[in-house]
Amino acid sequence: MNAWRNDPIVVDAEFAGLRFWRNTAVARLQPGERYVSIKGILGHEWDSDIDNGFRPPGLFRLAASTFDNVLYCVHPGRGCEAGSATHHAVMYRHESGALVFGAGTLQWSWGLDAHHDSETGVPPERQNTVDTRVGVDPHGPDRVLQQATVNLFADMGVQPATLEEGLVRAEASTDDVAPASGIDSVAFVRRGDVVTTYLSGSAADGGGGEVAGVEVSVDGGATWHPAEGRTSWRYEWEPDAGTSEVAVLTRAVDDSGNLEAPGRARRVEIPWSSR
Repeated sequence: MNAWRNDPIVVDAEFAGLRFWRNTAVARLQPGERYVSIKGILGHEWDSDIDNGFRPPGLFRLAASTFDNVLYCVHPGRGCEAGSATHHAVMYRHESGALVFGAGTLQWSWGLDAHHDSETGVPPERQNTVDTRVGVDPHGPDRVLQQATVNLFADMGVQPATLEEGLVRAEASTDDVAPASGIDSVAFVRRGDVVTTYLSGSAADGGGGEVAGVEVSVDGGATWHPAEGRTSWRYEWEPDAGTSEVAVLTRAVDDSGNLEAPGRARRVEIPWSSR
C-alpha cells in the first residue's frame, strides 16, 4: 500500500491464542471481539501476505486488518490501483533457527512510544478498543503493541534490563514439537470445463502451543500455498485441464514457528472423465 494513511492495526479474536499476543488485551478477546490500536500504526506504506510463490516456508499471520479505498501496488513498475486491501503482520522460523517477524508496516514503532510525527502534524488518536484502562494516552504508546514486542524479543532470546510500568517480562518458548495435519475430505465441483477441487482437514499441536497456520501442496511438495483456517482448514484450487491425478501434501506450523515435516502424499484423482 502506497499512500499516506493514518489507520490502526486490527486484531480479531481468531488470533487471541497465539503466543505473540500473550499478556495483552488481545489474549483476552472473546469470539466476535477485536482489538483496535491507536491510529497511525498502518501509516505511509504497509504490506499484505499474498500467495504469490514467494512466501517463506511456515509463514503465519498474527493480525489482519482490511481497509477500503487504499492505493495498492499490484504490478511493480506499472503504478497503483485503488480498492480494498488487507494488512498482515507475519512470522516464521528460518531454517537457520532464527525467528523472523514482519510487522508489514513502516510505523510499528508508533505503538512503542509517543515521539513521532504524522503527515498532518496531528498526533494519532486511540480508536475504540477493548483496552479501556483509565489513564491510557490516546496518542501512544500502545501497551498491547509494546507488550507484543517484549514477547517477540523474548522468543528471540533477549529481554530489556528494565521494563516500563504495566509491561510484563516474557520468557522464551520451550516448544520444539511441530504440529501434525491431515486431509479429512476431498470434493469436486465441475462448471463447464473447469473442475474446482475442495480440500478440508484438521491440525493439532502437541507441544503446548497453538496451530498458527496450514500449508498445502498439490504438486508433491514443489510449491506450497496457505490454507484458510488452522485446527480446521480448507483449500480450493482448479487443476490444469486434463490433469488426471495430483499428489497432495499438508504441513502445519505452530506459534513458535515449528514446521511439520509432511508425510506421504495423498493421491487425488481429478474427475475429468465425468464430462
